[in-house]
Amino acid sequence: PYDKHSDSIITAISQKDETGFVFRDKKRILVAEDIESNFILIGYFLNGSNAELIRAHNGKEAVDICLSDHKIDLILMDIKMPIMDGYTATKLIRESNPDIPIIAQTAYADDKTHSIECGCSGFITKPFDKKRLLKAICELI
Repeated sequence: PYDKHSDSIITAISQKDETGFVFRDKKRILVAEDIESNFILIGYFLNGSNAELIRAHNGKEAVDICLSDHKIDLILMDIKMPIMDGYTATKLIRESNPDIPIIAQTAYADDKTHSIECGCSGFITKPFDKKRLLKAICELI
């Protein structure tokens, strides 16, 4: 039987990052992700890295946030989302901000070519681990 222990989750998230990775300057990262558990995992991976995470639940929210907040340093863009997919959102974001790094994140490895064609700067397949996520981010910011 499942026994929920919220204290152990808080303790695990509060522990210092074992990679020792910390951005020198505070970074604002927009995470466009419709699945709660994926967003929580990304937050866990970036905890203690001096990054502020902003969440968009779909592509339309991601576009709206990017158009109103010009201090975002990087976008983690899920490709398959409701309302507006990551491809469309990336194209719209590129119209107003051609230089912002956008990393496509998807479970489908064959989406890489289309993601790059739509304007993504990088690509990472799910499931990804902390090391691969940090490597993809560090290559762009």
